[in-house]
Amino acid sequence: MKKIKYLNPGVFFGLILIFNLILMNCAQQSATLIDEEYASENDEFQSELLGMLELSEDDLGENSDFLDKLEVGDSQESQDMSAFSDANEEEGSLNDILSLLLEEDTNAADMEQTIQSPPEASGPTDSGSSTLKSDVEQLENVFDEKSQMAEDLRRQVEEKNGRISTLESQLASNASQRNVRISQSLTDVRGDSPFTNGYRNARAQFESFKYSDAIASFQNLLQSNPNHSLADNCQYWIGECYFGMKQYQQAILEFQKVFMYQRIDKHDDAQLMIALCYMKSGQNDRAKSEFEKFLNTYPDSEYSGVARRYYQKM
Repeated sequence: MKKIKYLNPGVFFGLILIFNLILMNCAQQSATLIDEEYASENDEFQSELLGMLELSEDDLGENSDFLDKLEVGDSQESQDMSAFSDANEEEGSLNDILSLLLEEDTNAADMEQTIQSPPEASGPTDSGSSTLKSDVEQLENVFDEKSQMAEDLRRQVEEKNGRISTLESQLASNASQRNVRISQSLTDVRGDSPFTNGYRNARAQFESFKYSDAIASFQNLLQSNPNHSLADNCQYWIGECYFGMKQYQQAILEFQKVFMYQRIDKHDDAQLMIALCYMKSGQNDRAKSEFEKFLNTYPDSEYSGVARRYYQKM
């Protein structure tokens, strides 16, 4: 690191004193020369002055005031020369002081070699300031981009929440309609035969979310009388039980068996549930195809509105 050598204060003041002494010495020499020249030419100057004023020696007394002023001036110059002489006498003592100061400066120089120069103050240069400004602008641009992304994500979340709310409302409406339909189907089941009583019992198990028990009950009914008028209903509710257990692939197989029965009052129900099973299992392309099949096959079904909404959202 480059060292910076500082001038000792004592040396600095000593140099000032030497400079003043030199000036005083020069002034003294100049004054001495002027005094000698003035002394030799004083008489001649006085005569010339009297001649210029057209005065005689007799008139000199009348102009004594003027001459007195000249003498006062001479006296003042003599005092100034005396002051310069006194200063010259003091030069010897000042030289002694200067020697001491020079000696002190030599010692200070030796000590200064052991002291490292203080580090230069670091501050932002023009280049550093420009770079910092560029970095700030870049960060501001990144912040604006992130803010825009956050705003876009917020809008997407709001849209998703809106769609979820709509679907929840639709599902709640569908569940309500489904419960009404189930209640109506239960009341429509007339008779007091073992099959009808077993059917009501199996449906009650399903409504209580006892899906395994309901499956077993419906299967027993089908084995006892596969040609009963409620046999297609039993097969359909077996599919509903697997759907409730989220076993969608098995539910699809059970719903497809509904089409094997001659009665067609549960065919549209089974087709809609097949499409929903594919949708729930993440097979959206197949689900869309099944919804389209439903709309083409059962355009007058009471569930056509629900199927169309699902189809349009996929």
